[in-house]
Amino acid sequence: MLAFALRVLLTPVMSDSPTTSTTDIVTGAPTEPEPPKKQAFNIWPVAAIVGVLALVGIGAMLLFSSRRPQMALRSSVLHSASTGGKKVPGGVVLPRTTPLSARTALTRGTPSRLSKKPATPSAKVEPSRDYMRRTLRFLAKRPHLSGTKYSETNIVDFIADEFRKHGLDTVEKVPYRILHQYPDEKNPNKVQLVDAKGKVLQEAKLQEDPVPGDDTNSMVPGYLSYARPGTVEAEVVYVGSGTYADVDLLEAHKIYIKGRICLARYGGGHRGGKIAVCQERGGVGTVLFLEPTLKGTKNFYPNSSIVDGTALQRGALFTFADPETPGYPSVDRYSIAGAHHDAWGFGAVDPSSATASLLEMSRILGARLKRGWRPRRTIVFAIWAAEEIAIAGSGEWVEEKLLLLTRGGVGYTNVDNCASGIMFFAYASPVLRNFLVETTKRVPINGTKTLYDYWYKYENDYSGATKLQVYLTHGGMDNSAFNFLAGVPSAIFTFRPDKNVFPLGSYSAYHTAFETIRLYETLIDPTYHFMEMCARFNELLTVTLAEAKLLPYDFRTVAYEIQAAVTKLTSLRQLLNAHKVPIGWLTEEASMYTDAAQKWHSWLEKAKLGEDERRQVNDRMLLVERALLRQAPLEGRPTFRHLVFSPQLSNAYAGTGFPVVHDLAYRAQRLPAKKQEPLWRHVRAFINDACIALRNARILLSPDMAIPTGTYSKSNSNRT
Repeated sequence: MLAFALRVLLTPVMSDSPTTSTTDIVTGAPTEPEPPKKQAFNIWPVAAIVGVLALVGIGAMLLFSSRRPQMALRSSVLHSASTGGKKVPGGVVLPRTTPLSARTALTRGTPSRLSKKPATPSAKVEPSRDYMRRTLRFLAKRPHLSGTKYSETNIVDFIADEFRKHGLDTVEKVPYRILHQYPDEKNPNKVQLVDAKGKVLQEAKLQEDPVPGDDTNSMVPGYLSYARPGTVEAEVVYVGSGTYADVDLLEAHKIYIKGRICLARYGGGHRGGKIAVCQERGGVGTVLFLEPTLKGTKNFYPNSSIVDGTALQRGALFTFADPETPGYPSVDRYSIAGAHHDAWGFGAVDPSSATASLLEMSRILGARLKRGWRPRRTIVFAIWAAEEIAIAGSGEWVEEKLLLLTRGGVGYTNVDNCASGIMFFAYASPVLRNFLVETTKRVPINGTKTLYDYWYKYENDYSGATKLQVYLTHGGMDNSAFNFLAGVPSAIFTFRPDKNVFPLGSYSAYHTAFETIRLYETLIDPTYHFMEMCARFNELLTVTLAEAKLLPYDFRTVAYEIQAAVTKLTSLRQLLNAHKVPIGWLTEEASMYTDAAQKWHSWLEKAKLGEDERRQVNDRMLLVERALLRQAPLEGRPTFRHLVFSPQLSNAYAGTGFPVVHDLAYRAQRLPAKKQEPLWRHVRAFINDACIALRNARILLSPDMAIPTGTYSKSNSNRT
């Protein structure tokens, strides 16, 4: 029998940062270069990215075959870096990255109805598909990787100019120094199949095959940002989707990862989580590949939205802002709408379909501003840089504005990509869930139907569901810092591919060279119908959050999710009780929160409040969500503070209730009994913090505390 190896050659070049030029955070003026400095963070082990090789079949055979795979993996990942496209010697640099926020500093809480000069009556401003088409074609005509000169000048300047044309009151460019990592094209990454003597039998291609009419050769070669460079040669083991469940199943069959390279497929979780799982079990490296497609070539892009086997999905491993400075800032009420502008390639879907729809939304509201309209609260449009690089742009901005947002952020709506398919998907903080669903009933489709009708039909046809599914927000998009650091409730929405065609939910061309204007205009949204729905829906969400006399929060939905999260912990009750974790206390606090939420809404539905009273009630409702934050970050999550709803460490793409309990309990059970106590001590402390947070939240929901004594009386009870 022949003995083969997969070889991963990775040359370490990241021991020091090169001398770099920085950018002044306020003016953008360059300052004097800084001396080299040691890196202050530990990056996960080697990660390379490959397309579909024969490795897929080989890896699948290894899943339950020999306990000693007859393969090893070799790959080379060589990293240099650039500032504005200029190559520098080795290492990584901190190029300036510009999360662009255009803030409509409208009247800061003074609605036009209170102004001396009334707004001019006018017809409703309708979305323009022609404008969105022109915008998308500009944004996606060239690759615009985060931190590159084209992204920071052409793209950012275009967005800023559009905001100004739309008549927004102020437009700001906010630059930050953010760690970036780029491949060295002269010394490319390598993944090789070798035999026992070291002879190379096959080498993976790290660039997509060209497609006539698309400039795919201008794409950066396939790589994962923040992957540790180095050289690895070891046996390989196929780990499925790279989840804890997958590796536990392997170990149950006496197949172990320690000292080997993990071969994992995309899907079922965030790429960084897969690599973290491999590292935790002693793996020395990870190779990720896209799910293979076995259809004929006529079914591939550009003839369909399914990409061929040369497609390479690029991405970053981190999801918590600048990995060098997690939790540190780089420096009256706000409804914020956001998207990002950086892409791994052309980015016609992710992010440009979202960027274009947000610019269209700003055009619509700008037209209303010119006619005299002013919202009750300030509206902020934010188009971020470096979302693809650890969600760094929005993360830095939230860290800088943390106190302002914690005090006055009423809601954040995020569109990562507007449309990659035909099925509507939504995520929301529980407090905004009902508001999101009700708002879909106000988005018209074809005159007689609404987005709600469209959504319900597809959910019912696909799964027979009679209730629409709104998922918990997660940590893989720009909502992350708003949700889990500042406590600002968030909503996310998108149109995704039919699950019957793409069971994993993501579109085939995601983060590849084939995510082009042709893909969007020919195969996804030829008439820009879905982009128009994005603009309409986002406008309604954002403006309602800015205009509502009483914030459209529903704490009964929060209570429902808290109870569901506590119920999920029931499977661990025996284990938790054995280690003196006060799960009974948590159950009691969850029940009392539920009672408080019911009483609050019963009172609110009957109360007659004047302007001053409404302001006080709204401020109290803002505090309820903030009460669920902890001052210190959650274990293993340097920028997450939300005790109740945050992603688990193993999957940033899924929100979970009380995630720290699940994470630490799982890890504790894998340790010898004598070494478990420190982790259980953390679990007990976390439950204590969560119980106190729930208690504070329900106290805030007491109607007796909503209005100070003597403010609410018969004399003003008829005010509206």
